[in-house]
Amino acid sequence: MSAFSSLALGLSAVVLVMAMIYGAASDLGRFMIPNWVPLLAAAAFFAAAWAAGLDVRQIAVSLGIGLSCLTVGIAAFALGVFGGGDIKLFAAGAIWTGWSAFAPYVMAVTVAGGILSLILLLFRRLPLGSRLARVDWVSALHRSTGPVPYGVAIAAGTVVSLPRFPVIAILVGG
Repeated sequence: MSAFSSLALGLSAVVLVMAMIYGAASDLGRFMIPNWVPLLAAAAFFAAAWAAGLDVRQIAVSLGIGLSCLTVGIAAFALGVFGGGDIKLFAAGAIWTGWSAFAPYVMAVTVAGGILSLILLLFRRLPLGSRLARVDWVSALHRSTGPVPYGVAIAAGTVVSLPRFPVIAILVGG
């Protein structure tokens, strides 16, 4: 792999991680993930795929995985199970996985979601100090009927799974 390809691939991975972190922070603070965040993460995949030299079949498989996740996610959104931003962020991360890393990605996001939910359950049972109660996003997060900012779990699962993603394996020589 040329130095330019390695740099482009590394920068694409950094864009993915930064987009995920921004999406998580936005979801945590506002319960909203802007549309540009998953679009940026997905676009970074195409740059990474080009830099890694993936063939059309590999790119099509990755795109199919992401679109399948988006399709299933739309049904989950219609049922009120997940938010639209969460679904788009998850699908954008899934594009990066290929078949080989899809199951570990889903597992990592699921485990992170379970940990996040447990933390929120505990947090919501504790009394909120007066200073924290005046911070809008903290008091919104503390509401017992409030939503779960699942973008945090998606970002964590993506970052944990990143070394298994095929384009990253190419970057590190695997």
